[in-house]
Amino acid sequence: MTPGEFSALQLEDGRRALSSLLQDCIRRFLAAGSLVGVDGPIFKGLRDAQYEGNVDLTPLFPAWEVICERYLKERFDQQPSLFKDHRVESLEHWGQFLHWELFPHVLPENEFVRNLLRATPLLPCHSHQQAACALSDHIREMSLPFGRPPWDPAEIE
Repeated sequence: MTPGEFSALQLEDGRRALSSLLQDCIRRFLAAGSLVGVDGPIFKGLRDAQYEGNVDLTPLFPAWEVICERYLKERFDQQPSLFKDHRVESLEHWGQFLHWELFPHVLPENEFVRNLLRATPLLPCHSHQQAACALSDHIREMSLPFGRPPWDPAEIE
């Protein structure tokens, strides 16, 4: 599988993966509110979004593109395996990266969760577009789990 073919598959997977990440963020925010005994119209809107699933994911697509680009650049292996179909293996590694590494890595970060919910716009803020930009910037600059950080001297030429 070429990087271009893999990139197309990543973009196709965007809506499903972003929906999963959004649901995780909603659950985390609702659990935090429940922990401290807070409830109100914002929490009702989050619960409605959790069960109805009618949230516009479009504001999250720029952040998704950053995730896809970084994975393709830093993690995608073009070398086919001897024992598995390269397409199947590549998609397995991609899914494992998303659901076992990246999402569990960003979900504990309060600001990430808030910005994702602000960008959608499930939480109020001054600018939903700026929240979406902050989300993309965070992903662009963060150290990927189990990888070298962008500022690692070994990567600087």
